[in-house]
Amino acid sequence: NKNISNKNVDEISTLWKELRISFLSKKSIERLNQSPLVPDYIKNSIVHKTYNIQQAPRLPRTKVKCLILGACDDSALRDVRNLLLSTSFEESNIQSVRADREFDINMIFEYHSVLIYGFFLFWNRDEVSKKLFEFHNEGGGVFICYGAIRSDSFGIGEPFLSCLPIYHIDNPDFTNEFIITDKRKTRSEGCKYMRIICRARNDGIVENYWDDGVPFLIRKCRDKEGHGAIYVLNATPVSGDIIGQQWSNKDKHIQNMMSNVIIYDSNVLISKRKKENS
Repeated sequence: NKNISNKNVDEISTLWKELRISFLSKKSIERLNQSPLVPDYIKNSIVHKTYNIQQAPRLPRTKVKCLILGACDDSALRDVRNLLLSTSFEESNIQSVRADREFDINMIFEYHSVLIYGFFLFWNRDEVSKKLFEFHNEGGGVFICYGAIRSDSFGIGEPFLSCLPIYHIDNPDFTNEFIITDKRKTRSEGCKYMRIICRARNDGIVENYWDDGVPFLIRKCRDKEGHGAIYVLNATPVSGDIIGQQWSNKDKHIQNMMSNVIIYDSNVLISKRKKENS
């Protein structure tokens, strides 16, 4: 499409940026072409010109590789994985690892998207946060949920915490501060004890709200510098089988939301890193 290919990156719509693969720097394109994660038909559809846009096929659900990092027990980890698998991802492409105990941190670079949440303290939190920061800077998608978004010792910590498109509110005024303008974008079901009181920053877009006006899902688009997309779920992702007051694991709205986030933020493709000695 000549009209699309001639447009500047800044003029491309948010939807395009979320669902399509934009042109990358020469260095990023070289990494992409060397990556075993990228199908040949996607490599062939990308023309090597900086600051242009080519209509390339989005990465299909069957090709998306997602790593679930949960600082939680085995049942909570299994619950979230089963929810994603119920939306037709390939079982071998959805892996889950307990993040409250030792694991190979560099494995995150083998995936397109990382979903992270927790109830417990993260193992080696500072190092995990640094690797997520690198992953995000290289174009990887991050879906971060309650537990990890906390600002205390249970959260993911810096430097990645500062990348999130939210800021915490210590003394909220629900009378004036949280006003719902579109009730169609609200969510009433879910455990409100497992969320933070926050607002979206200027780089964040609120996709859904709790019924009291607190942001429920916040999106930060990937940018032309190559940083990956970040989605913040201001709730725990587990179902009512794990936490009371939560949604059913058969809730179609939640299933669709979580699977769509994984697909959207997976559409910046990065190369598989060689594992480093840590």
